[in-house]
Amino acid sequence: MNMSDEEYSRAPSRPTPQDLPTFLPYACYQLEAPFDVKILIKVQGDYQKAEDKPKKSRRSLAPTATTASMVPTSDTQLQSSEIMSPQFYDDTVIVLTAVLDTYGRLVELIFYRCVEIPRLLLKIIGFCLPYQTNFYKLTIRWGPLSTVGLYEISKYLTLCQLSEICLDDSPVAGRNYELLLGETTHLRSLSLARCKLDDDDTAKIANLLTHPKPAAKLLSILSLVSNRIGDRGASVLGQTLRSNRTLKYLNLAGNRITDVGASYILRSLMEFLVTQEEILAKRARFLEYLKMKYDVYKKCIKELNQDRNQDDSRMTRRRTVMRTRKTSITSGVSAADALLSRAENMTLELVGTYFDPFTTDCTTPREGQLYCIGNLCLTCLNLSYNNLHYATVELLHDVLTYQSWISGKPGCGLLRINVEGNAMPQDCDEWGYIDELLERAQVAKPKLITKRPSEKIKARASRVI
Repeated sequence: MNMSDEEYSRAPSRPTPQDLPTFLPYACYQLEAPFDVKILIKVQGDYQKAEDKPKKSRRSLAPTATTASMVPTSDTQLQSSEIMSPQFYDDTVIVLTAVLDTYGRLVELIFYRCVEIPRLLLKIIGFCLPYQTNFYKLTIRWGPLSTVGLYEISKYLTLCQLSEICLDDSPVAGRNYELLLGETTHLRSLSLARCKLDDDDTAKIANLLTHPKPAAKLLSILSLVSNRIGDRGASVLGQTLRSNRTLKYLNLAGNRITDVGASYILRSLMEFLVTQEEILAKRARFLEYLKMKYDVYKKCIKELNQDRNQDDSRMTRRRTVMRTRKTSITSGVSAADALLSRAENMTLELVGTYFDPFTTDCTTPREGQLYCIGNLCLTCLNLSYNNLHYATVELLHDVLTYQSWISGKPGCGLLRINVEGNAMPQDCDEWGYIDELLERAQVAKPKLITKRPSEKIKARASRVI
């Protein structure tokens, strides 16, 4: 086989896992794999600023539009015509596309219409991923992914900084997609379009996105386009949105949701009654947080005492002959106070402040019942091409009206709605109010400021926890 500038084949040299495009075919050759691997190289495009992108309407109703307008795109998105089709090779050749940034570092792997995705190949990729510090996205389109293959992919999440997974048009026989959401990972975006998901599969995914599950703390984009999700699946998603405060984008276009199912989702965005089970769960979470905080606090004090004793043993200090007892006691007390204060700061940095969707800041007691502020963190919702009617239009108007009234709200609320392709009236008065409320919400959108822990705190955390 000939090796060109854009294509890697089996190489006679001995590459390292840091160079995945070269190492992958080499490793398959050394292991005598019953398949051949071709790696195509693509360079990541230049970043396009948000203000340079064409503006889109906040509410889409045009019958000629498609649901793709609501799907988030990345800077490395490739057209299918740009990716080499496997038809140019025989059935034993597996073609992958490796997307590199401008510095030649791997950022994305793409499987496109592969004949098969062997487990051995996935294992070799997993072996290389700890060395790929800039790798963040895995795309499999029209791939024959098996249950075992999905299990191997789930292990990638703990090996690297993988934050985006796209499995569109790649249904798994066992539909065990919950493997991708079970552990604490970096996964922020998951796309499962046309994966033959039903209500039971949706319920499994939704349950793992309920606070305080690990996936509920980070996943912000979920696309379930063109599956078999009905009202029962929508009701579970609505239940999840009562406590999830991380999910920003939810795409349910092309499913079987009616006004009943949509009401479960939309009512979670308005004030709702907190159930007794949710109150008991909140109390249990708070007690667990206090226990964890106390345990970490004790470990911090122990470590600080050990560090101080080691410093004292290494340092040779001159002790003055004349020192009053009062001065010694005062200095000892101040040193102890400083140590305790430092331990408290360390504990707060390591454990973090307590967060719960049903805290006193977000709830209001009224007539012997406890009511919670609606979910204001979901900003984009796509319900296009379902089975929605005028009842959803009315409820959508009520949701946006409620969210515009909330003062000092912890989120900006809905900013974009897509309901095209539904049997909704086009000329009702509610649409004018909805457009006005969406425009007002877009103008009032707060700026997000993220604060990362310092390297010193990270190093301390690795020793304490």
